[in-house]
Amino acid sequence: MDGPIERPVSWKTLYLDWRAVGKYCGPGIVMSLAFIDPGNLVADIQNGAYTKFDSLWLMFWSTALIFYMQTLASDIGVCSGKGLGSHCRYNMSGPVKNSIWIMMEICLIGSDIQKVLASSMALQMLFQLDLLYGCLIISAFDFIVFWTLLLKYSWTIQMCFLGIIISTMCVTFSVLSFQSQPDAAEVIVGIVVPQIPSYAVLGMVASLGSVASPYNLYMNSHMTAEQCTIDTSNHKWIKEMKKYLRVEAVFSLLVAFLINIMIAIPFAQTYFNKDCAEAAEGPFGYQPPGTDQCELMVENSTLCCAEVGLADLANDSFSKYLGDSGNYLFAIGLLASGQASTISVTASGQALIHGFHQRKWNPLRRQTFMRCFSLGPAILLATSPSSPDVFIQLLNCLQGLLLSIALTPLVRFSTDEEIMGSYRIGNIHATFLTFLNILCIGVSFWPMYVEYPQEWQTALISVFLATILTLNVFMYISNKQGKVVKLDAKQSDEIMVPQ
Repeated sequence: MDGPIERPVSWKTLYLDWRAVGKYCGPGIVMSLAFIDPGNLVADIQNGAYTKFDSLWLMFWSTALIFYMQTLASDIGVCSGKGLGSHCRYNMSGPVKNSIWIMMEICLIGSDIQKVLASSMALQMLFQLDLLYGCLIISAFDFIVFWTLLLKYSWTIQMCFLGIIISTMCVTFSVLSFQSQPDAAEVIVGIVVPQIPSYAVLGMVASLGSVASPYNLYMNSHMTAEQCTIDTSNHKWIKEMKKYLRVEAVFSLLVAFLINIMIAIPFAQTYFNKDCAEAAEGPFGYQPPGTDQCELMVENSTLCCAEVGLADLANDSFSKYLGDSGNYLFAIGLLASGQASTISVTASGQALIHGFHQRKWNPLRRQTFMRCFSLGPAILLATSPSSPDVFIQLLNCLQGLLLSIALTPLVRFSTDEEIMGSYRIGNIHATFLTFLNILCIGVSFWPMYVEYPQEWQTALISVFLATILTLNVFMYISNKQGKVVKLDAKQSDEIMVPQ
């Protein structure tokens, strides 16, 4: 890119030049895909079914915190010309760097397993296919999409494809939301007024992991760094790019937030019942009379309660409320969510392999590598008698647990004057991020201790917690060859951004 677009007004005004918006778009859109993936859908479904609208305010503030963290990640890419992964490679010792990379890859593979399972459930809802065949079909479809679209066509065509995915989700879930006829005032109160009923605590904590996506911070910083050749001495250019990246991030995350709201609303309207939510063995969602999915009968009533998840929807549970059309609409939206997840984790995987190992992998090679590890477990889960929803929930918790593996490097490099120069964040920001890091570790491990109280389970969780804390300490103090490396030169990568 040649430099900032000249305008008769200062960059500090609210004036937006749409040429500049188009010039810098891309990273924010791809980043937002991680927040409408199947893991988030499951969290939205259960938040609606178990808490009604009581958790909407948490969804809003979680999105706001994600915007704050993603902004800092993109600032590192803009101001230094390198992403988080590259800074880890240059500034941390080999064992620490490789530990971070392995944990992020585990998150990516887990997210891909989520995607394969959710997409196969969508095919089951649409065509009554067995989950095993659904896993194979969706993997073949992904290969064709990456081979024909992401390798053969321009960035503009790729952005159009992303637009179709996001538009499909907006249309299908908004129709479902309006069909359920929610009370608008009740929804607004749920977004604005913080409230934490006793039956909603564990669900709210678990939902934090679904929006964490720690690998997404590495991807966003890498994509902004690779989007153009940055002259770090040109402050006007840097300020303009930061401004329009923020505009794109706000718009993209706002759309993702609205999609998540629209997913939660129909399930809040159809499945929420306070008696089921407050059940001692719960929380549960309400089930219609005559269903064979009843797990608990409320005492002194004929009220039937059961867990709610994607597996239940695949068994036509949702169609009993909104008819076959509602079932089909949700399945189409779920398929679109799966494709969004595929693009998000592939872009993140490219960023990780380039940042930590300086290797250039195209989208097809990266997606094939990841699917080699995820398809087998997905097939095992699809053919197992237990519900796949349990694994999806565990992965959401895992992402919350590993968020600190992205937050700690973010704090370290954002405060490093050798890397950020005059754009380094101050002590107040650093203190807030450190507090947020500690809070995320605490709220992510607490439900694990509650859900798995057996002695051996508690010991295993404690070992994992000690590992995470130890790695956090080494990420702060580890220096490659005892010094911080000043990065000036840029390297290009074949990633899904305009070159």
